[in-house]
Amino acid sequence: KGRVDGRAASDFALVLFAMASVAEAEERLFDAETLLLQVLAALELAGIDESICTAAVYRSMSQLLFEDGHYGDALAYVERAEKLLHTK
Repeated sequence: KGRVDGRAASDFALVLFAMASVAEAEERLFDAETLLLQVLAALELAGIDESICTAAVYRSMSQLLFEDGHYGDALAYVERAEKLLHTK
């Protein structure tokens, strides 16, 4: 058994996603991006890193990166989301 139980990691991902939304609303883009990366890590720990939830996080990350002027990185996250949605 791993260090973190899957359900706890999933719940933690939800909390982090909410925090990222608040950071984005407050225009703290760097903080929001950092939190979204932590959401992805928590989803991986939960064993649901290939889910629709992950695609939503990729989409959010792409929007933030686009707003921050990182167009290439934004496109990469959009492509990840699209690929994941096509396989699901």
